[in-house]
Amino acid sequence: MRHKLLFLALAVLFLLTALLPRMAAAETPPAFNYQAFAEIPVLHGGRIRPLDSFARIQLRSLSDRDKTVEGDSAMEWLAQTIFTPYEALQKRVFLIRNPELKNMLKLPKRRGHLYSYGELSPGLDALRDTIARIAGTPQKDWTQAQNELIELQRNSHSFKQLLSAVSLLLPLAIDLPQDIREKTGAAPDAALTYLDAVKVEEHLKQRVIALHADKGAEIDRYTAQEIALVEAAFALEQIAREGVQSKLLRIIPPAAGESSQDWLSPWDAMLSGHISPQNAGLNDAWRALAAAYQAEDTAAWQSAAEKARDTGRQLAAPQISTTRLAMELSYNRTAPLKKSALFYGLGFFLLIGSLLFPKVFPARKIVIATLGVGAFYHFSAIIVRVIVLMRPPVGTLYESVLFVGLICVLTGFLIEFRRRDNAGLLLAAISGAVLGLVSLGRLAGPDDMNVLVAVLNTNFWLTTHVLMITAGYAFAIITALIAHLVLYLRLFGRKEKSDLLLPALQKSALIALLFTATGTVLGGVWADQSWGRFWGWDPKENGALLIVLWLLWILHGRLSGHIRRLGMIAGMAFLNVIVALSWFGVNLLNVGLHSYGFIDSVFWSLTGFCTVETLIIGIPYLRLLKSGIECST
Repeated sequence: MRHKLLFLALAVLFLLTALLPRMAAAETPPAFNYQAFAEIPVLHGGRIRPLDSFARIQLRSLSDRDKTVEGDSAMEWLAQTIFTPYEALQKRVFLIRNPELKNMLKLPKRRGHLYSYGELSPGLDALRDTIARIAGTPQKDWTQAQNELIELQRNSHSFKQLLSAVSLLLPLAIDLPQDIREKTGAAPDAALTYLDAVKVEEHLKQRVIALHADKGAEIDRYTAQEIALVEAAFALEQIAREGVQSKLLRIIPPAAGESSQDWLSPWDAMLSGHISPQNAGLNDAWRALAAAYQAEDTAAWQSAAEKARDTGRQLAAPQISTTRLAMELSYNRTAPLKKSALFYGLGFFLLIGSLLFPKVFPARKIVIATLGVGAFYHFSAIIVRVIVLMRPPVGTLYESVLFVGLICVLTGFLIEFRRRDNAGLLLAAISGAVLGLVSLGRLAGPDDMNVLVAVLNTNFWLTTHVLMITAGYAFAIITALIAHLVLYLRLFGRKEKSDLLLPALQKSALIALLFTATGTVLGGVWADQSWGRFWGWDPKENGALLIVLWLLWILHGRLSGHIRRLGMIAGMAFLNVIVALSWFGVNLLNVGLHSYGFIDSVFWSLTGFCTVETLIIGIPYLRLLKSGIECST
């Protein structure tokens, strides 16, 4: 009875953990409607995407979260950052976990490890020379704290670009002298922006120069009006100095007839003279957005957001597909991969419950339906990504996790269809849930859906080598999971049932060998065409070869009689560790063409996984070996 209650409590806790955040978010709708604002097209990461995607990527890169600590969505945070930058300075969005880095920046210790730019800025300024010195040395020599410091510097630079992204369209916090204000051509009661004041900036500077020549630097000699004049000139210069570096928010498409396909930020457009009659309406819409946001006028905000969206789409009509933009926005809001991981996890709990407590938990069909819903969300997510990115489904480490997970789940369903003994359901649930969690964590890298570098962005090789090798990973994982199941069935005295799985284990191992070997050879052909050599002993190449050699060693050792059946089962189970090292481990090395840099948290995650797997395999293997039952075959 206690075991039943404990299992029920775990299942309820799982559901509450997954659903309560969404329920809480639904109870507190934002004051503004961000639908139209989120649909504004922007160029980022080499392709045109909705502003919603841009906001999510920026917030995740800073805080590794989809929402702020106050519960604001990425769109709410972005609007506050660009339209009320002084308030955004105090928002805790910079994630810093490293204690050494906190000490370097003289930050207070707190739960959550999130800090505001206002807290970081003094420390970063004090470390400016240190950062320059680190940047001048090879990255392979950097410590973990130095790596994170450089990354923090890059993130702070991006954040500063957001702070000043539309500062030329925001109402000025200074008053210009009346005679100068009249020269801007603005209405007497209108709030001035830098875009208005830039017309008289040169005249203002000349007056300040003349004042300085006449009265020098002694402040006591200046009247209140003259001081206001100097302050206005200094403020405009400061706005321009910060704005000229703001290139991140590229929302202005090229004007009709221009040969360039590059988009411009508002500051770039102004400084290069690209504010043409064609895109002046877009500037007006963003100016109205800023005014409505600061005035908290929801009706004006809605109207301005719709105008900015429609004008941006109209100007960029030759370059964009509204269908793909809508699909990407729906993908962001639906979060199908989170839902698939949730249903895989729920399916695993229901399956275990139905096996342990058949009278309490639902029947097998409910488990199949739950896992099927997870697979539907998973498959839909990959299809949407293929359509949005217009390329095969695997091009990055993150995408490989999604693809491998789907193959594992579908293979589990196929095994269940043939065997109907819950083994395939167990494989699908475990592989789907575990790889789903990996895709949601930091181990798989960022989900930014950026355009790939030229050497990767070739559909033929993405369709052949990359899909082959990732399919090989999937079948290798299925092989290892079947071996785990066989091993533990034998440990608990279910030898006859485990023997029924041995043919499936051998077939899966052969399929894994076929895909990994073919993928490795095709990778050599790709390397020959891209880099001029078939094989260069790159860590990634060695990792793929390691899987092939491991499978060959186990299969040939078994055929020749040098490896007994129990050793073969344990060796196949250990294939999970080999795949993890080949798939993720080699990416952490600071050498080779596939190196993504050493990441401390990923290193410890891999170390923990390999250690746990060794214990999970080693303990039953040694107990069975000690029993003597398995020594004869």
